[in-house]
Amino acid sequence: MSNSKFSTAAPQLGSGAWTNAPEYEEGGEHHLRATEFLAAINWEGLCKLASTHRGGIHCHISENYSLGNFNMVRALEFSDGTTWVARPRLPDLGVVSESRGTLGFARVMESEVAIMKFLRSAGKEFNLTEEFPTKSSLQSSIPVPKVLHYDPIPHNDIGAPYLLMSYINGPCASEQCLKMASPVGQFGNFIQDSNFRRQMAEIQDGDAFVVGPDSQTGLGPWDNEMDYYRALSHNSVAVANDEAEPEVKDAESFKEIPKLFERLMKILFSKAPQQKDHHLSLSLLRGSFLGEDVTYSRLTAAEPSDSHLCRMAHPQSTIFQSRQH
Repeated sequence: MSNSKFSTAAPQLGSGAWTNAPEYEEGGEHHLRATEFLAAINWEGLCKLASTHRGGIHCHISENYSLGNFNMVRALEFSDGTTWVARPRLPDLGVVSESRGTLGFARVMESEVAIMKFLRSAGKEFNLTEEFPTKSSLQSSIPVPKVLHYDPIPHNDIGAPYLLMSYINGPCASEQCLKMASPVGQFGNFIQDSNFRRQMAEIQDGDAFVVGPDSQTGLGPWDNEMDYYRALSHNSVAVANDEAEPEVKDAESFKEIPKLFERLMKILFSKAPQQKDHHLSLSLLRGSFLGEDVTYSRLTAAEPSDSHLCRMAHPQSTIFQSRQH
């Protein structure tokens, strides 16, 4: 073994990098949540369920796990070499800024399932790897796992809401963003990011999927930009009323700033150039409703006075529904 304090070995990919969350301080809140959750989940039941879905092929659960703010993941390894991923949802810590939303985690999980199904089906129409993307008959190179089974009900035989999905070996998107020196929530540089989001907003899949309400407020979707920004303003005031200190709420600016914001939005849209073609005009807003949202206003030649709002957001902040559910 080398005596160097720096390892020259190539970083492990996928489940090889799952190291049971050593970054959490032992005895701390996050560490206790992880260890208690690990002991509480019926992992044997998950293995039996997965085996049933594969015609009785035996599987076992991996020793190592990984976790984020909301989910724990472990590999289900079958005797024929196939690997699935079990992803049960962690219990909430009760931190407001980290909440999955007022609509409940069952709706959020159904939204995540719908998003993955949508991207797997609609991604075939686009090449999402080009810096200036165009429609393509090629399958997108973005790997999207296949959802094989899920249960959003918390009080089930497993002990938590969970997903069973196919395993994709590779680095996490968050790690790739760090390599590209991209801000959190941004895909590549600004041009790549805006092109990616614009293209995602263009993807259509008939009537199979619809954009539903914001998962953290229950509001939306909205018919036009002003309704969206008005809701944003009102929601910010409501949050401030619940959480701000009394001296903040007594300040004159507490009442005037939301009015000023709405007035400025009206001025902004009155000065915006009218679109005469089918291109998307980008109206960017980051961090709205505690999420990383991008709003796209699409004006078509057939309906020059109408604006259709397409919201592209993190799965945590927008409910994306499949009409099949």
